[in-house]
Amino acid sequence: MPNNYVRQAVAVRGAWTEEDLKKAMDEVRNGTMTVYRASGIYHIPRKALERRLKVNNDTKGPMGPSSTFGVDNEKRLCKHIQEMQSKGFPLTIDDLRVIAFKFAEQLQIKHRFNGTDEKAGYDWVQLFLKRDPDISLRKSKGVSYARSEDMNKVVFKAGFRTGYASTWAFTVCARCTGLTGLNC
Repeated sequence: MPNNYVRQAVAVRGAWTEEDLKKAMDEVRNGTMTVYRASGIYHIPRKALERRLKVNNDTKGPMGPSSTFGVDNEKRLCKHIQEMQSKGFPLTIDDLRVIAFKFAEQLQIKHRFNGTDEKAGYDWVQLFLKRDPDISLRKSKGVSYARSEDMNKVVFKAGFRTGYASTWAFTVCARCTGLTGLNC
């Protein structure tokens, strides 16, 4: 997966601090130092220092592209997912991919998600889960034939009509797990 790539080069981009940038810009503006010398002393690339002097930008932002939704919208998406999970609707990865796509479309955010499948990509999901570790997704499991037969409408309603809902649920669970010694 391309997002797990670890660069093996010795050079480290963006290793300078915002404080160093401000000092270098002040030195160059005051005329006490040239751009070339300031870039060498404060370990800032010369072209980056020139560009920042030209546009008067002394803040250091994050490198690389920002996330699709931004911080605030990602928090809203996390809150929505957690509300769904707390109400008994755990999500799978495919559910999350569909929700993310619809969320981006609804907010009219420019995205690079798959328009034909109307889903976000697997790479986006993995990075999203890495940024928000408190969200957990379930994996779909196969349902046994016995459980599917016991969870039909007729059996379900009959169990609640007799007033033995808790014993009925335990009996169904015992049938599926194969526990013995129960009246079922």
